[in-house]
Amino acid sequence: MIRVNGMYYLYYGGGLYSAGLPVKPCTIGLATSQDGIHWTRANRGQPIISPAMHRNPGSYGSGQPTVSFHDGFFYMMYTDTTGAASVGKGSAQYVLRSKDPAFQTRVQELTATGFKSRTATNHTTYRFAPYISADMQYSDSLDSWIVAHSDGNDAKLSFFAPDLSERTFSDVNMPRHVVEGPGLVSRPDRHSVAPTAGHCGVVPVDIINATARPGAPTSLRRQGLDISAGQTCASMAPGKVAGIFDGYALHAPKMPLAFITGGQRLQSASAAPIQDLTKNFIATTSEVFHRIPYGASLSPGAKVIHVTGWPAAFLLDHNTKWPVSATRIVQHNKSSITRISKNRYDSYRTGPPLHAVW
Repeated sequence: MIRVNGMYYLYYGGGLYSAGLPVKPCTIGLATSQDGIHWTRANRGQPIISPAMHRNPGSYGSGQPTVSFHDGFFYMMYTDTTGAASVGKGSAQYVLRSKDPAFQTRVQELTATGFKSRTATNHTTYRFAPYISADMQYSDSLDSWIVAHSDGNDAKLSFFAPDLSERTFSDVNMPRHVVEGPGLVSRPDRHSVAPTAGHCGVVPVDIINATARPGAPTSLRRQGLDISAGQTCASMAPGKVAGIFDGYALHAPKMPLAFITGGQRLQSASAAPIQDLTKNFIATTSEVFHRIPYGASLSPGAKVIHVTGWPAAFLLDHNTKWPVSATRIVQHNKSSITRISKNRYDSYRTGPPLHAVW
């Protein structure tokens, strides 16, 4: 599952089995939700990814999707035992990307020469990796994808460039018997979690995986380690520091509380509206706080503008409107809503949207 711009996307695999054997191969579906409780199947309830059916007829099919959001694209890594480049009984991971979370329009597929528009000719002809079960996330600190996988016994971490064209660091072994998984602990957008110490030099990586199979994978275990990023917040570009803490609230000595979003910090004199935006608070230094570009200050009672059919928005610094997804954010800031014309609403610059968490 992934959360992007206030929407939850649940990617899942489903097939039809009888006596443990596939009657209908697994396909990948998608359901969406605004609150994580009430869900609607996307794509009219039809699969968004189906098996390529190039080889291994009667095998598992396509499934085990892991989806991350990076630089405006949804990236999906998934298994397809029937893919043209699958080996043995179907070991292979394929990668797609699209700005469409349902992967129905303008889909690009990772090929031997980079991402290309997906066609019937190039589909599943390039195997990203010969894994069966794997997970991935993007690390802003390392500027790399982290892929967790198993060699059939221990868990491993592999690192790849942003375009997935090459490896960026040596593999890291995490000795632990793995029978299914492993899965990476990630932010809602499937990036690496921020270090709780509030600095940029460490990437905390935790995996969860099944360690026994008495008929079905069971006995979940967690293990983790810290990876050195080889840099400090001071040596990183401000936008990179903002990316590391995106979606978090930072509190530093003698500084106002700040919510990090859209590469900026939104400062607030009150904790109430910030608690509507995130449940993740990290203590940091004033140096790290100021390294993140200033966006705006949210004062109690700040003006809120609204036009029918459009989201209400705080009108903050430099007459920039910051749209809000839930009126409770407005209420908790003790603000009142002023109705204005659509022309006037459109005349204000738009800042990052503020989505409530549930």
